[in-house]
Amino acid sequence: MQEPNPSYYWDAFPKSVKQSYNAAGARFPIRIEGQPHGAVTFQSCDPEIATVENGWIRCGTTNGSTLILATDSAYPPSVRHIQVEVYEPTQPNGYGW
Repeated sequence: MQEPNPSYYWDAFPKSVKQSYNAAGARFPIRIEGQPHGAVTFQSCDPEIATVENGWIRCGTTNGSTLILATDSAYPPSVRHIQVEVYEPTQPNGYGW
């Protein structure tokens, strides 16, 4: 596999998502910047925590952390990641902890 031109740049955003648990879930758009050589494909390391559907991250119904891997299909070694964390909200106690 031939390596792309050194000026080749692309990235996936947001770099991280932190979302409190929500039974209905939440969705966040993925933005691709730069010029990947092929279509960008997405894979979740833990689909129970987050998935990608039609360019949107869907998460919030299961607590935990995972990575979404974004891969340039024309050059598979070119991978970007998005970190996703879903946490259980706590009751405020008035002390800030």
